[in-house]
Order: sequence, then structure tokens, then C-alpha cells
Amino acid sequence: MQKEQTESSPKISLVWSLAVFAFLLVSITVVVLIEEGPISLVMVMAAVVAAIVGLAHGYKYKVLETAMLDAIRGIAFACIVYMVIGMVMGAWVLGGIIPSLIYYGLDVLNVKVFFFIAVLVCSIFSVSTGSSWSTVGTVGIAILGVGIGMGVPIPLVCGAIVSGAYFGDKLSPLSDTTNIAAAASGTDVFTHMRHMLHTTLPAYGLALIAFLVVGFFYSGDVGIGDSVSLFMNTLEDNFVISPLLMLPVFMIVLVIVLKIPAVPGLLLTALVGMLCAIFVQGEDIITVLNTCYSGVNMDTGVAEINKLVNRGGMQSMLSTVCLLLASCCFTGVVRATGMLQNVVHALMKFAKKDNQVVLTTQATAFFNNMATGDSNVAILLTATMYKDYYEERKLAPKNLSRACEDMCTMTSSIIPWTTSAAYISGALGVSTLTYLPFCWFNLLSVVVAIVVAITGKDIPHVAEQKAETA
Repeated sequence: MQKEQTESSPKISLVWSLAVFAFLLVSITVVVLIEEGPISLVMVMAAVVAAIVGLAHGYKYKVLETAMLDAIRGIAFACIVYMVIGMVMGAWVLGGIIPSLIYYGLDVLNVKVFFFIAVLVCSIFSVSTGSSWSTVGTVGIAILGVGIGMGVPIPLVCGAIVSGAYFGDKLSPLSDTTNIAAAASGTDVFTHMRHMLHTTLPAYGLALIAFLVVGFFYSGDVGIGDSVSLFMNTLEDNFVISPLLMLPVFMIVLVIVLKIPAVPGLLLTALVGMLCAIFVQGEDIITVLNTCYSGVNMDTGVAEINKLVNRGGMQSMLSTVCLLLASCCFTGVVRATGMLQNVVHALMKFAKKDNQVVLTTQATAFFNNMATGDSNVAILLTATMYKDYYEERKLAPKNLSRACEDMCTMTSSIIPWTTSAAYISGALGVSTLTYLPFCWFNLLSVVVAIVVAITGKDIPHVAEQKAETA
């Protein structure tokens, strides 16, 4: 892979480099954030502009083409993982695994510690689906309805929903941001997830305590609510619901603990879901196979439940794969022409120590998230910017992947103009700035990540990571 310029390569100034990145940011702002156009096409446009600048400075087209192919080759494995994830999601819904998780999660909303349970329920759903958006738009709305009936502060309820939803978005092997961060940084998804535990679990624990304590200041009849009852009855009418169907979730934990490679581990969980669909739900093998390819397509009679169960399948991942391929065309060109290195060297000029490198990475990731308005693009852009630099310093790539997730995934819901924040605000009917102060897990995750980076105590080098996995 062509990582840097040779001595004979044409030189592009920092001004031209910044101009190309400025074009990308302005295009995203206008086309995606204002006009709500497709971000994949914006990345293609930016790649074209970067290529024109490269050609104008003397680079050969063949060099740029090879660079794009090299970049795509680097995320090819991630694309395979995404296809398998689509299979898992489809099989788990059809097999009744995800519906059972939803059913029993909603059932525990009868208890008094409402905010605490709301976080846990949303966490379970988001870990099992890998999607914060689906969690907020379905189960989150049901929990919001219960909160309205209780008369508790709605911004606080929204904060609990978002906190739980983004726990799974960060720590689920089915999450797109989790897989993109790992693949773009050059590490495997389960190594990435284990390293994130060091910053995620302290923040999550503190957030749970905060939501538990604040719940003691409110009282009321925490009934299950009409909307939650409707959800549970609909799930019972359309699926065989059983506590045993929640056992496959522990397979994901087992895969992580045993350090099983991502593809075999996910294929195993998909197979379990397919067997549940055949022997528990009574589906035929052709239906199961079609679902693994094209996803679940059923009408439960309740629109909110339809949104939650009609998902999965390899086809559902094609838009994400398209975004990855388009982004790699851009990053491949800016790397091959040295424009990316120009920006990185300018940013790292004063970063002499490992912890300063990580802190600079975190700041860049946060800026990219604010500038692009899309956490997937921000993660991919940040990881590509610093991947070579981390290799030069012999820093383990899991440091880079964690920094990207800590500052991109965790802030995407609290920056008002991002696609995530816009979706959440629309789904819950509450402005971003209104629920932001109560997204305690998201906010604490950022704080803990910065504190850990400042201490410099959890920044392993490549040799240390190899020793851990040996």
C-alpha cells in the first residue's frame, strides 16, 4: 500500500491540502445537512476534486487509481463483516431472539427505578441490534410514553433513552460505527471493543448511578402504560416469546471473551438465529435464507413494531458499504498525494508524547464530527488521517480506534446539526439542547476518555498488543 510520498513525488502545499478538505466540509454542510442529500455522492465529489488537484500538480492518474484501490482493499474485510452482520440481524429477528429481548425488556418497566431501568432496557436493545437509531425510534418512544404518563421531566427521560441507546451503538459487534472504527484503524472489532471497555464501563457505571439516584426524587404510579402493553401483545401475537431465546446474546459475550475472529463468531451467531427461526418459530428453510439475504418484511399491525422488526439482511448493509467505498476513494487520493500527511503533520507538530498524540486525535475526531455531521464519515476520516502516524510511533491501532469512537460516536447525538441528533430530536420531539444536559453516559464517556488520555496509562504499543493476543 502506498502510504507516503517518495522523494521524487510532486509536492502539494498545505494551503491546497486545506482547500480540498474545506471543499469536503462545505459540500457536506450544503448537500447533506441543509439539503439532506446522499453523503456517498459528496464523498465521490470530494474524491474527484482531490484527484483534479493531484493531477494538476503532476501526479499520474494511474497512481491515484492505485491509491483508491489500495484504500478499498483495506476495508474489504469490513465489508464482509457488514454482510455477515446483516445476516445476523435478519436471523435474530426471524428467530424471535430480538423480539424476546424487547418483550422482557419492556416487562421490567413495571419497577419503581424508572430512569435506571430505561437506560438498561435501551442498552439491551441497542447491543442486540447494533443501532441507536432503531432503539430510540421504537423502544425509546415507548419508554417516553411511559415517562409522560408518570409525569416525570421529559428531557431527563430522553437523556436516559439516548444514554442507553449509545451504549450499544458503541459496544455492539453489530454496530456500524464500531466496525468502521476497527477496520479503518487496522484492528479487529473484538480487540477494539475490549479496549473501549476501559473508558466505557467507568462512564456507564457512573451514569447508571446518577440515573438511579435521581429517580429517588420522583414518585408516582409507574404503570406499564397502554403503548408498552400494545408493544408486548403485538410481539406475542407474531413471535414465540421465550426467556431461552435470550441465551444467544451470551454467545456474543463468549465470542469476545474467547477472542474468536469476527467473521466465524458472527456466522456462528447467525446460524443459531437461523436454527431458532426453523425449530422455534416454525419457519421453512427458504424463508430463513431469503431473510438472511433481504431482511425481515412483515406487517405486525403496529407501525412502531414494524420499524423494529423489519430489518437485517445482507441488502440492508449496501448503503453503508457504498459510503465506505466512496470515502475510501477520497482518502486514498489525499493520502497518495500527501495532502493528508500535510494536515496531520501540521496538527502533530506539538505532539511529542504518546498521550499528546491521543489527545490531538480526540480533538481532531470531535472537530471532524462537528464539521461533517456524520459519525461514520468522521471516524473513517480521522482514522485514515492518523493510521500511518500511529504505525510510525509503534502505537497499537486500538488506541486510534478507541479515540475515534469516544469522540465521534459519543458526541454524534449531542451536536445539534449532526444527522444523529436531528433524527433523535425528531423521533422524541425534544430539541437536542434540551436533552443534552441529561445524556450523562455520552458526556461522561468523553470526560473519562480525555482523563485516561491525559494520564497516559492506557496507551499500549504494538508489542504490548501482540503480547496480549498471543
